[in-house]
Amino acid sequence: MPARSEPPPSSGRRDWPALLSELTRQLDRGLIYDRHLAELSTVVRDLYAALERRWPAGRRGR
Repeated sequence: MPARSEPPPSSGRRDWPALLSELTRQLDRGLIYDRHLAELSTVVRDLYAALERRWPAGRRGR
């Protein structure tokens, strides 16, 4: 019987800042392949749009 592969663990809420910071560091160091930049750009734009919907600029100072 073949070994069952486990799904990758999902990231918890507290993991996201560190994961996004690591992505930023890898981008700055050129460790992300150019062929992945367009897809990352789309995902980051979607992330930013979701943040804007959830936390509009006018509420950030509170």
